[in-house]
Amino acid sequence: MATWLPAALGLDLHGRSLTRIRDWTAGELEAVLDLADDLKARQKAREPHRLLEGRTLGLLFRKSSTRTRVSLEVAAAHLG
Repeated sequence: MATWLPAALGLDLHGRSLTRIRDWTAGELEAVLDLADDLKARQKAREPHRLLEGRTLGLLFRKSSTRTRVSLEVAAAHLG
């Protein structure tokens, strides 16, 4: 199992857009998707992980959406 993103994946994400797929190499996309698969498997097996422990996560929304906000808050809570 990985020792967490981004250093464990060998990715340098500083100053890069995370929302445009053309800004990612095939290897970077594969590494991030592999991590997502790993996290989903851990959650399904109820194995604890603390990917974001000790870090701060900010959520910015263009429009008010309770469902979106709650979904992202739950996701953040699952990550630590």
